[in-house]
Amino acid sequence: MNYLFRDRWYDVPRYASYNGCRLVQVDYTVPLARVAPRDQRVIPRSWRKVWKFTAAEGLINTAKKIQSKREQELISSNFHVVLAVGTALTKLGGEAEPTVNDAPLLCLGTRHPQCAEVMLFREELIVPLPSLPDSEHCLQAVESAAESLSIDESGWQALAGYNFYSDTVPPMGAVDFVRRVASYFGRESSTEALAAESPVAAGKSKPAVIRPASATVASPQSSTHVRRAGQSAQGRGVAVIAAGDYVRTQIVPALQRSSMHLQTVVDIEPYLAEHVRQKFGFAQAMTDWREAISQTEVDIVIIASYHDSHAEIASESLRKRKKVFVEKPPVVTRPDLALLLEAARQPEAWLEVGYNRRYAPLTRKAKELLRCASGPTTILCVVKEVEIPDQHWYRWPKEGTRITGNICHWIDLIVYLLGADTKPVEMTITGSADSQPDEERGLNILFQDGSTATIIATSRGDDTLGVQELIEVRRDKLSIRIDDYRSMQASHAGRMLYYKQGLREKGHAIMYREAIQRMKRGTPALYSLEELKLTSLLTIRATEMVKDNSRHTALPLEKQ
Repeated sequence: MNYLFRDRWYDVPRYASYNGCRLVQVDYTVPLARVAPRDQRVIPRSWRKVWKFTAAEGLINTAKKIQSKREQELISSNFHVVLAVGTALTKLGGEAEPTVNDAPLLCLGTRHPQCAEVMLFREELIVPLPSLPDSEHCLQAVESAAESLSIDESGWQALAGYNFYSDTVPPMGAVDFVRRVASYFGRESSTEALAAESPVAAGKSKPAVIRPASATVASPQSSTHVRRAGQSAQGRGVAVIAAGDYVRTQIVPALQRSSMHLQTVVDIEPYLAEHVRQKFGFAQAMTDWREAISQTEVDIVIIASYHDSHAEIASESLRKRKKVFVEKPPVVTRPDLALLLEAARQPEAWLEVGYNRRYAPLTRKAKELLRCASGPTTILCVVKEVEIPDQHWYRWPKEGTRITGNICHWIDLIVYLLGADTKPVEMTITGSADSQPDEERGLNILFQDGSTATIIATSRGDDTLGVQELIEVRRDKLSIRIDDYRSMQASHAGRMLYYKQGLREKGHAIMYREAIQRMKRGTPALYSLEELKLTSLLTIRATEMVKDNSRHTALPLEKQ
């Protein structure tokens, strides 16, 4: 379909259907305000930060991060508050409308491109119209509605940024605005009367009307993917589900280094999917993951989408006999875990989980040293997190909490170091009363053998190096200290050992290299179902405690 990005039209895959939304064939749009990005990480820019990052992670990795962040900001800068007039292609939830139904609709998008041939709108922000209004009438209705609701630039930004993928209710201001605009089209008054009711102030420009360029009539069955001629779809390849920052900086480069066939990239944002297809040489770009995993050309599925979708996509892919690599967290809820375990227990199912820290050289060395001692273990993880705004998608209710999305890393690290057969018996959580429920937390776990593990997560402190961590492990006469995955020192009965790496190495590249090697050789995945259960249940229980504002719980965890 045609998609307007920064004043140029692009051929991109059509939006895929989504629950609670309708696909709309657009007649024209009225962009009302550019969305100020508010759902990304708050990362200050400075030469000091660049210099320190370069020293920690190297010039190449730093350059990749900067480039990827600029790409993300460029794409986010294209989102607008948009009013659109068109006709429905699908009913609520994606079912095709009867072809005779061409009733016009007025739609409001709060985080949309300026215009596209087909657009996706939340049901609450769609209002049926008695007839198709001409663009001049629509502009006057917009002016009148904005005037009556006293919406200025700050008012637009209050509406902007709502993401229907959050599955939350749209802001009432957005609902009121689209209904107010629609109310003008139900009147008997003429266009002239409407213009007289809301004259345009002197010196104030009217919003522009944009029509899809060379638009062709779409259909509910029209393609949600773009394939370029000259690129073979033969052979068994990889489908990457999502095209965000992590995919562009970590996953795809790892696939390229391993000479994997890049078959399909999927993202819910059509332009981003097509951008990544062109940049990295994928054969296809799609917006529908179900279509992607059904391809016979796809043998491997890598999942790095919104966290709440991980379990469903992984389970469906496993049922289609694909090899699956799912990024953390593999599940968000208990039903997610039951769903994924059922699929993973099928004969010949191949599932790997992307907890990268267990692949880091210093983590592996620590695991090796622990074999030199016996008895209960004490683990302390102090984590300096990156500050994120309240609107960040980690905070959407369906995504769990930041414990689900981030602290799971260190819960899994504890499981890796102690072993999945270690039984937890108690969990305690402390936190700051004046912070977000999932911020400034201390998590303590007591195990049956007397081992204890503590995770302290805070966004306070110097953030020029991003996420930073200090890990201490003690067992009998053995002490281990890992400093931000750049160095490690250990002492055992008076003997000192030192390990130092030139750059910070958290295991991302090693994890993907080894996983791809196992896929190619047909050897089993490294991550066991016992580890999947224990890490997931500990993470889920900690998330439940934060949501319930409870401080202490007795374990063991429920069986799955």
